[in-house]
Amino acid sequence: MIKNNKGIAWRLIDNQAVIVDLKGNTTHIFNAVATRIWELANGKNRVSDIVEKIYQEYEVNQGKVEKDCLKCIHQMRKNALVILSSNPVDEG
Repeated sequence: MIKNNKGIAWRLIDNQAVIVDLKGNTTHIFNAVATRIWELANGKNRVSDIVEKIYQEYEVNQGKVEKDCLKCIHQMRKNALVILSSNPVDEG
């Protein structure tokens, strides 16, 4: 499962996620696809689920979608914006 780092503040502005990492003193502005990945990183989706949803929503070459999604998720992990976990988030 992939989930957003709880220590990160964000807001949606003009359909783009603006991510503020106060700890790292950085700001990230995501394009539409990265924003959608960010929204899907809710602790209930696996990386493969996100790739499939992006593929279905944008209807582009599946290989390119997978490559681009993995690259984006890797960059988000590198910047400590998302966390990979083997357990789904229980919001109950």
